[in-house]
Amino acid sequence: MSKFNLEEPHNWERSDVCLLLTPKIAANILTLSTKTLANWRVRGFGPKFVKLGSRVAYPVPEFAYFIKSRTCSSTSQKLGDS
Repeated sequence: MSKFNLEEPHNWERSDVCLLLTPKIAANILTLSTKTLANWRVRGFGPKFVKLGSRVAYPVPEFAYFIKSRTCSSTSQKLGDS
C-alpha cells in the first residue's frame, strides 16, 4: 500500500484501502458540531466526503489534507501562504 502525500489530495485507486470517519468523529476532531459540518457540506466547504446511500463519511487522507491546508504559523498569515 502506498503512503499518502498530505501535500495534495489523494488519487484513489481501486486497490487502496481507506479508513472513513463518521461525521460525529470528524466534528469531534475539529471541535465543531455535526450541524456545522452538515452546513459546510451544503455550502461546498470543509473536508471532502463520500456518500454511502444516505450516509456521509470522511476519508482519512482527505480529512488530513483539509486540516493541513488550513494550518497557519501566525494569526496574520492568510490561508494558502507558505
